[in-house]
Amino acid sequence: MCSSDLNPGGSPEVDVLYEYRIEGDVAILDYFEVPPEHRRKGYGTQAYRKWERGLPREVRSVVVYVEDLEDKGRPVGFYESLGFTFLYPQATDHDKWFMVKERRPCTR
Repeated sequence: MCSSDLNPGGSPEVDVLYEYRIEGDVAILDYFEVPPEHRRKGYGTQAYRKWERGLPREVRSVVVYVEDLEDKGRPVGFYESLGFTFLYPQATDHDKWFMVKERRPCTR
């Protein structure tokens, strides 16, 4: 388990936990959690973007697993705001969902 310490703009330090693995040119984000008291304040977005910027250039896409679509759409809405789409948009009878984001080529 890894963590990303954030202290944006004088805000309290926020410890976002995440776990991932890289398989070929795909990063699989297995776990990503913002402490409940810091959710919906932009910290998760900042932590995710920082994490993605640190991925190797060879990683062309990121996949996340979304388990709970009934949680008022929060996990889905969060990932959609980051540019993720459902890997299988037509599948509505599953309780396990995968979302994918294609990364733009790095121009460094």
